[in-house]
Amino acid sequence: MIRRMFLLVVLTIAVAATNLDTPAPRGASDLVIDAAAQEELVDLAWLAPGPTDLEEDGYGLSYGTYNPVVEGEVSVFGSPDPLTAYDEAFSSAGARQTYFQAMSIPEEDDPDVAARTVSVVIGEFADSDAAKSGFEGVVVVLGESYDQTRTPPEVGDEALAFRGEFSDPVDGRIFQELRFVFRTGRFLADLTIDDYLDDAPATSELTPLAELLGQRLKDAEAVESPGLALQVVRIASPDLTGYYDYYTRRGGDEVRSQGVLTSGMRSNDEHFEEVGVTDLYYYWSETQFTEDSENSVGLGV
Repeated sequence: MIRRMFLLVVLTIAVAATNLDTPAPRGASDLVIDAAAQEELVDLAWLAPGPTDLEEDGYGLSYGTYNPVVEGEVSVFGSPDPLTAYDEAFSSAGARQTYFQAMSIPEEDDPDVAARTVSVVIGEFADSDAAKSGFEGVVVVLGESYDQTRTPPEVGDEALAFRGEFSDPVDGRIFQELRFVFRTGRFLADLTIDDYLDDAPATSELTPLAELLGQRLKDAEAVESPGLALQVVRIASPDLTGYYDYYTRRGGDEVRSQGVLTSGMRSNDEHFEEVGVTDLYYYWSETQFTEDSENSVGLGV
């Protein structure tokens, strides 16, 4: 019989007498406190576009992962596997932290299958020169499997657009992808639309979102943020896979997660408004089943 063990961690944001000078090595099971030692970092999860920023209704958050740099390395998508060429482009340029978030809208006939997915990677670097190096590195990596479009978006300090057709590694479905990579100051953004309905995304569909994100990154220091993403205590371990790492409530408004009905959002909104919660951040990661263990441990904040 499969047994599941869940450990719920309730964080009240209290940090005391912790040695924050020594970084945790990749692969070790250590607590990673993202910003206790680096309060000047920007809350990238707060800057990332959400479902309400899209022109089409029905999108919900489906995945997120916030990754600090550990010993000069960062796994952008939170994988415990060796760094990919994409990861190396961020790491070698000196990225200080990265954030990846995805949101999807389901097919009409099957709510469990995504019709389209919109995702974003944001990287923060020490300065604009480092971000420029990261931009150049990412462009080289994408150039190996994408076609560069002739009309890049006019956003940020420099930008390029890419297109490609790929097969989903999970279910084998073919999807068409439009991708904007741009730099604004010391920030690098990689914004993507994946379409699974054989309807190639138009450049005009992604441009407004890129412009919105570009403006947020340009004014990053001026944006008022609760900074919750930077205060989450995460565990760095090759045995843990992160799934949810994003805001589910912002400025007194609920943010839709994938699969949550409007009635559920309304109920949550009434509850949190009653108790006075304006912002809520959700973090969850799990160990996976193995041949040697039937236990799954979930860690949530």
